[in-house]
Amino acid sequence: MEKLDQDARISVVMLTHNDHQRTRRCLASMLAVLPDPMFEELILLDNASTDETRALVLSLAGVDKVRVIGSERNLGVARGRERLFALARGAIVASLDSDVEIAGTRFFREARALLVRHPRIGICGASGYRVHFSGDQLHLKPYTRNGSVDCVSGFCQVFPRQLLQRVHIDTAFSPFWCEDTDFCFQAKARGFRIHRLASEPGLRHRYRSIDTRVGDPRKARHEALLVRKWAGRVRLIGDGPGPRLRRWLRQSHQRGARLALRVVGRVARRLS
Repeated sequence: MEKLDQDARISVVMLTHNDHQRTRRCLASMLAVLPDPMFEELILLDNASTDETRALVLSLAGVDKVRVIGSERNLGVARGRERLFALARGAIVASLDSDVEIAGTRFFREARALLVRHPRIGICGASGYRVHFSGDQLHLKPYTRNGSVDCVSGFCQVFPRQLLQRVHIDTAFSPFWCEDTDFCFQAKARGFRIHRLASEPGLRHRYRSIDTRVGDPRKARHEALLVRKWAGRVRLIGDGPGPRLRRWLRQSHQRGARLALRVVGRVARRLS
């Protein structure tokens, strides 16, 4: 990918569906920072809300820098984001869920600076995971420090728009679940890094489940689909040695190097 300009502008894209109170707080916090020149636009797609959310979103149609789309049917997360990504005009895309509250522009500035400095980082986000597969099951371990991860949660994903020339939302994961992890795996498979960037105090995620039904069969089905698609095809950090094993391997290597030097020294003395 081409190197980003340090003043690259950001398109914030967001799906909304019901949950009026959280959506109202989210949009109020986003509108407070939207006048900042770093933001190209805020694009909202209301996924056929049946409560006051739809009216709230549509009422923002005339606000500067805000673009509003209303869907008569719920497209789900995967197809909804696919549509939003295609509409974004900024050099950077920030995909946020509507249960996120923004406090200032710090997180966005740090995310932009990270992508500018490190062109091999394809996606960064506020919540990162190390992953490993076990049979048809997906195991995600939260990573609480800044650094490389296997995936970042879809509630906050920031990436250069040109990444979309190589990576796309796989609608096989419609309507939701695992589409965000698959998006990251696609980037990893093409040689890009995924990076966890601390969000405090810039973002607050007031999580709500898309589907509150316990044991929704789509979740297990999509996890199995993700494992079948990527097992053996993507290099996972979660499959590498843990910190204790890495330390032991490093110490063993150092001991081996010292022993080799002693052997070489003895041989040299005997030959002299």
